[in-house]
Amino acid sequence: MNKQLLTTLDLNMIVIVQNYEILIVKDLLIRNRFFCKIFPFPEKFSENCEPIIVVSAKDKLDVEHILDTNNINYELIKIEKDIVGELLAK
Repeated sequence: MNKQLLTTLDLNMIVIVQNYEILIVKDLLIRNRFFCKIFPFPEKFSENCEPIIVVSAKDKLDVEHILDTNNINYELIKIEKDIVGELLAK
């Protein structure tokens, strides 16, 4: 597990889960000491403005392990920029 101090600019991997599970998954990741935030889905990937969780790609294997262990259905998307850059891109 990555123990470095991370900021929003380090969040470059989207975690897609069912909307009704998003707060449960965010809490699960926080309890396991992952830095994560909820943002709207960037337009580049979806026209819907559904909420997503964003984490650092450095934590990919550990995040997958936590979600698999807790039987969470998910999809991961690595983004080129950080989430803020993706949201501001036109």
